[in-house]
Amino acid sequence: MVKNGIDRIKISVSDMIASVAFFRDTLEMTVVGAESLHAGVFPRLWGLPDGTTANAVYLRNEEQSTAIELLEVRPRSGRCIRDGARMYDYGLLDVAFRAKGLDIIHADLKARGIRFHSPPVVYTADWAKVTVSETIMIGPDMMPVALIERLSEPRPFIRNRFGTMVDVAQYVSDMDACGPFYVNVLGYTSVFDRELPPGLIDEVVGLPPGCRSRLNLMYQLETKTPAVELIHCSSPGKSLAAVIGPASYGLFALSFETEDLNALLDGVRETGFQVLAGPVESKTMLHGPITAATVRGPNGVLLEFFSR
Repeated sequence: MVKNGIDRIKISVSDMIASVAFFRDTLEMTVVGAESLHAGVFPRLWGLPDGTTANAVYLRNEEQSTAIELLEVRPRSGRCIRDGARMYDYGLLDVAFRAKGLDIIHADLKARGIRFHSPPVVYTADWAKVTVSETIMIGPDMMPVALIERLSEPRPFIRNRFGTMVDVAQYVSDMDACGPFYVNVLGYTSVFDRELPPGLIDEVVGLPPGCRSRLNLMYQLETKTPAVELIHCSSPGKSLAAVIGPASYGLFALSFETEDLNALLDGVRETGFQVLAGPVESKTMLHGPITAATVRGPNGVLLEFFSR
């Protein structure tokens, strides 16, 4: 099982300066460090050619331990993971942030040239008696970023315009093949798993009219880290697994800490998923000496696990 929820959200970028500015200046995150990753370990973990290099910059909200890890990998691939993809194609989709004053934020950022998939859409999650406004903007390298404002009370405290990361979403081809992995292998708790009312999120994410959607929201309850959100819709998508990786630009992996890496990897194998590389020893600015491994989990998503 993992501890402390999602440790890092790994995003490969084409332009480090522009991407840091987006997360720091637009989304109000704080840079907490930067480093060059070990030239022998990084390519091995991610199946990249010898000689591949990567520079990392880490950003956090003040209220969460989860970090955004921006990676500039060379040589460059020139390809964005979500280039030509539909929102509901299978793979990691977006990171969602809490927001305050979303209509004003939308107008301000749009005037600055930031693209949005849709204007803010207000809807009510009847099962939780919560009304929210949500929009999805397109960040650097075509990466979707969801912005969510809770309109019903009690509203969360947000110091400025943006607050904590709410979740990391992914569209899945088979919900029943994905949910048990996060619950049984990683130790997450599913707090909501049901079909959504028709049309509830269609406008936000651009689903075809008439399709059915199912949402599974999972937390490591004792932490303040973002939820893992699995979404399935009846309109079939295509898998992005073939283009997902640090050599392509965009959100490509999630990283988790575990107390017993070998036991966790045994659980991965027992459930029929692939350990790609590791365990290998390394050293990082955020955690010091670690032992890490990479996995291709359900839905073709890349996951990193490490222990200290």
